Amino acid sequence: MTNPHRSAYEARILRVIEHLHRTPHVLDLDELAEVACFSRFHFTRVFRRRTGRTVADDIRSVRLWRGAQALEDGDNVQAAAAAAGYGDAAGFSRASRSAHGVSPGAFREALIRPGENLLLPQELHDMLPVDIQTAPSARVAGLPHKGSYLTVGESFEKVATMMMSRNLFGQTGPMTALYYDDPEAKPVAELDSLLGVMLPEGVDLPEGWTEDAAAGGRHAVLRYTGHYAALPDVYQWFYGTWLPAS
Repeated sequence: MTNPHRSAYEARILRVIEHLHRTPHVLDLDELAEVACFSRFHFTRVFRRRTGRTVADDIRSVRLWRGAQALEDGDNVQAAAAAAGYGDAAGFSRASRSAHGVSPGAFREALIRPGENLLLPQELHDMLPVDIQTAPSARVAGLPHKGSYLTVGESFEKVATMMMSRNLFGQTGPMTALYYDDPEAKPVAELDSLLGVMLPEGVDLPEGWTEDAAAGGRHAVLRYTGHYAALPDVYQWFYGTWLPAS
């Protein structure tokens, strides 16, 4: 049976996450507490309890994401720093290196020189590790997402918050995603994906979630560790080099 009190708190925190990701100006604690209809003190406690993160961590993550979006749109580092709410490029660079291990300048260089693998380790330029694995079919459950694959963070945050609020951790498998479309063959606004978790057989579909199936069988699995900006190069190598030669 659904706990009305828990559901009401969950709805407030989900509203905050949506506001945080979709509001263009830099947000502060007072504004987010007002969105949640909590006092400043109560909001910080509830947010941490329901998400496992601090409000400051979420604000910082969204600011860095906005800076990355600005760089992707063609802004220079100084303009991207301003878009992310930093007073200067140096502060933006320090925050980016601390969070992601790469400077905004290196990120921007990789974007304007595609195909050169600038953010990939040198030893992976010619060959990335690919394994052939046999896996059973799996249930994937979560929240559908429409639009750029670079903006799926909001949906992932919502899924994690709902899992924390409903005590689902330990009952589900790992977090995962299904990306249905090729971003080079379809307009960004029309890209479809499903962000969620592996759902074991016998576990009921959580209220408000969507379910799909990941097909079983033999899969080519590429495991990549590194910056998101290099993913287009990884995909290009996987589908353009490894697959035709396999």
